[in-house]
Amino acid sequence: MTFKIDPDDRAALVGLMTRHYRAWHERRHQLKIAEDATAAAKVQADKISDIESGLRGMGYDVSDNAVWKALLDEVREDIKQRVVAGPQPASASSYVVIEHQPQESPSPSTPKMPKIQGILLDRLQEAGEKGSKASPMRQFIEDKYRIKIHDKTVGMTLYRMLTKGLVRREGHTWFFVPPPAETKNPGGDTPGQIDIFE
Repeated sequence: MTFKIDPDDRAALVGLMTRHYRAWHERRHQLKIAEDATAAAKVQADKISDIESGLRGMGYDVSDNAVWKALLDEVREDIKQRVVAGPQPASASSYVVIEHQPQESPSPSTPKMPKIQGILLDRLQEAGEKGSKASPMRQFIEDKYRIKIHDKTVGMTLYRMLTKGLVRREGHTWFFVPPPAETKNPGGDTPGQIDIFE
């Protein structure tokens, strides 16, 4: 089928088709990233399961949050040294996501930084129906807390939040998802998800 394009429509048509082309390929790229991330997360989940089985074999039932916290309290400093000195995860995981910028003198006005997930949820809740892209949220964190965070930290955190149903995404824009009433107070931390560096 052939079309005779109205010359007056040509510029608008080319603009729209170009945007469509870019959006289609970007969507395909993002879907591939999500697919790869899901596969990679599955590999890590299997490793975690094997490691927790090993801990149970040693007599430490880490499905009990109290046991997990007690173990961390005992070996936290040793783990920190190994994590910082050893090879870093490709995703720049929560162990070492924050790179502090050297300052000439500490600023008393810099607030203590909460967890990145909490900051992102607050920002998206404030953004409301407009939502927000990852880049401005990263800039907000760096400006407010005077730190430098890894380029991928916000994106990876948002993706993990997406898989938990805490946020949703339309293109590059992220939105807050209000929790169902019955899950607003889910209880304690999940064993194994307590940050070693807290």
